[in-house]
Amino acid sequence: MRVRRWAVIGLGLAGVALGLACARGNGTTGAEPPGDSPKAPVAVDVVAVHPGLDDRSLAMDLQLLDGAPDCGSGPQLGYNEWENGRVFANVVVDAPGSLIYGHCPGLKIVTATLHFDYVVAGLPLTTNNSQSWDPATPDYRLCDPVLGCHPPADHCARVWTNLAVFDLDTPQHSYVNTVHCDQTWLVLQIDRNAGACGAGRPACSVPPATVRYFLRWDDRWRLVASSQSAGCPEAVVGEPGFPVPVCDGLPALP
Repeated sequence: MRVRRWAVIGLGLAGVALGLACARGNGTTGAEPPGDSPKAPVAVDVVAVHPGLDDRSLAMDLQLLDGAPDCGSGPQLGYNEWENGRVFANVVVDAPGSLIYGHCPGLKIVTATLHFDYVVAGLPLTTNNSQSWDPATPDYRLCDPVLGCHPPADHCARVWTNLAVFDLDTPQHSYVNTVHCDQTWLVLQIDRNAGACGAGRPACSVPPATVRYFLRWDDRWRLVASSQSAGCPEAVVGEPGFPVPVCDGLPALP
């Protein structure tokens, strides 16, 4: 499997810059001027993608740090490639000033046209290995980070129930059981303590903290009620149309 070593995932521009400073052993402090600092290319957030001037270019709106000329300039493509019908592109700027604490306090949006060595027009795009874009009219559409660009029509598909679990702010490694799902109603039972001990702690024992969640489909699964009671009285109060037969035989949770 190909590894994209250039990827910067889930980090803000300032955090990336600080990481580069540490990796290069940069001893610059906030009291020192930028001077002749070496180029420090850092990944930038892409906030919009537009068709380019030709089929080998794209125009991108980029969010850069601001406050001084060396906070971000020269938007350019870093590592990029075409693979399986998708373009993967790392977008960077030269930003030596971003290595200096407090030197770049602001933000600005700039538009840059980036040129590729291959045809990119009409192809799906991933920027910095963290944002997926789908060609649309007139501009590219940013895809949902969980659902992707083409979520399934089946509301009970795993990606939709995973999104419901995410929206419930469920701790990582919780145990999730789908009790019932149709295209309108969803019942999840989640033990939020299932991953509390973590790995490699055989002596650790945590009592379960299981809650039952009742959800109704809107444009995604929306919470109606949560309960540890037998049946679903809270769900019926929260949503009178909730189908009571779904709750037959549901025991009280400890």
